[in-house]
Amino acid sequence: MLNGVSTTVKKSFWFIRTEGEPVDLKEDPEYKDRVTYICNSKICPLRISGVRESDSAVYKFMFITNHQTGRYIGEPGVRLTVGDLQVLLVSTSVQQEYSDVQLKCFNRCDPDGLEEYVWFINGEETRSRIQSETSQTFLYRSWDSSTDRISCSLRSSKTDQSPEVYAPQSPTVSLDPPTEILEGSSVTLTCSSDANPAANYTWFKKTNSDVKMISGGPQFVFSSIHSTDSGDYFCEVENQLGLKQSYLKLEVKYAPKNISVSVNPPEILEGSSVTLTCSTDANPAANYTWFKENKDSPKSEEQMFTISDITAEDGGLYICVAQNKLGQQNSSVQGFVGSGSVGSPALWSIPAALLTLIFLVVLFLKIFRRRSSEESSVIRSQDEDDQTLEGSDRDDPTSRHPAEDETEIHYGSVTFTKRQEDPLYSNIKAKRRRDAHEDKEDVVYSLVRSSRNPAD
Repeated sequence: MLNGVSTTVKKSFWFIRTEGEPVDLKEDPEYKDRVTYICNSKICPLRISGVRESDSAVYKFMFITNHQTGRYIGEPGVRLTVGDLQVLLVSTSVQQEYSDVQLKCFNRCDPDGLEEYVWFINGEETRSRIQSETSQTFLYRSWDSSTDRISCSLRSSKTDQSPEVYAPQSPTVSLDPPTEILEGSSVTLTCSSDANPAANYTWFKKTNSDVKMISGGPQFVFSSIHSTDSGDYFCEVENQLGLKQSYLKLEVKYAPKNISVSVNPPEILEGSSVTLTCSTDANPAANYTWFKENKDSPKSEEQMFTISDITAEDGGLYICVAQNKLGQQNSSVQGFVGSGSVGSPALWSIPAALLTLIFLVVLFLKIFRRRSSEESSVIRSQDEDDQTLEGSDRDDPTSRHPAEDETEIHYGSVTFTKRQEDPLYSNIKAKRRRDAHEDKEDVVYSLVRSSRNPAD
């Protein structure tokens, strides 16, 4: 009886949710199968089975009477803190082929380790390698290939096991973008793995036998990827229980570049053969086409173009076009063939400006030498004629007579033979019109005037 009014308790229960109308734990989906309480006139104990860390909360008791305002809540309530069991890695001893890892089943509610514990490997209870009377510590041998999952529990509640710990699972590596990778684009390498405790990630690039670390995280970004970034990469994930690796091949696509042409042999004989070779760096591989200047149709669609039985008509500018689906690049080579008989040298890949300069220098030297030779011959001819005249006058002084006061004209002839061409430049010939008398001997005439002295 309360205040002279008969009072009865119509309902009593435990609850934790304070938003809105309180909900009996027996009706709460998270608790209804795990809580029990039997209330009497004085006490109403609450029992929770399968306690979880998520059960940590403030629990309050409420009863409702037959009075209109007869709703009573016990304040401030009872705070329950639940610490989930955890497997802690205490130490690791690394051997050549395996590691010995000391584990401890940590219970926040049992800091002194008085409870008894049970260990599980892949869900199965194990009794080996237990290191304490209460089984709170356990020595686990980990191999690189280990896939074991380890957990622990209180012996009194084997169903409530700790979260499992395990070595990294084989990592997954991916590229973004996942499709064709073009030079100059942005590319991200990503590595992911399931591990507990969390794993450390490292990216490496492998070039032949050399391995270079390029990143210390799960992602590595190329802001502007280059063709030289192509190659083999691998991601390494590691925690105290093990290590795993996963590989990927990165292939960068790009248009032809660094094109070059070569001539073999560099100096050839007219009538023999020459091979032109075109090379370039491209991915995918380039297709090659050879053209000759001012010719529409290609001369060859192979990387190597061979000209057999070469003649002067084969001289000219040859162009190589290297092309793939991403672009193209061109390069050219200039060929000059001597116009002499078989055996005359042919020059390839000499710049036209240089050849022109050489031609002009050689032509100037030839003209200079010819003129010097001609002037020397004329002087020698004049000296000989003077000597002849003086000798005649001394031998026949009486032969002079007044009628010979007139000037006499004497003609002397000088014969020149063609100079042999300088063999160093014999493969370069000046284009000139052949003279009708070119093959004949050169004749130089000198005019000598002689006057008689009337006194003689």
